[in-house]
Amino acid sequence: MNTGPCIKSVDELTVAIDITPKPVKTMRTSLFRATISRNGRPVADASVTFNLSMPGMFMGQNIIMLNHLNEGIYEGNGVIIRCPSGKRIWQASVAINQDGRKSVVNYIFEVP
Repeated sequence: MNTGPCIKSVDELTVAIDITPKPVKTMRTSLFRATISRNGRPVADASVTFNLSMPGMFMGQNIIMLNHLNEGIYEGNGVIIRCPSGKRIWQASVAINQDGRKSVVNYIFEVP
């Protein structure tokens, strides 16, 4: 996440996520972006959320709603909170709801 977008595919979807500014840090407002396509065509009519969590540790709910800008690009602002224990590994579960279908893509990343 600190070097560029992470890209995964699921259910005929290709989902690239990114967080800016770089380096990604806790306790500051960041821009969360998902670029979504299905079979090479931009997906423009989905409901998209980022659910941020820590594997193995409950950090409360941190869900960021993304808004569609254009050409399958969705963005929203949010904050990655600081873990009191000092752990730095996070998971972003990106949920894409479209036409009654829900797809979830999970990404693991480190926040220094």
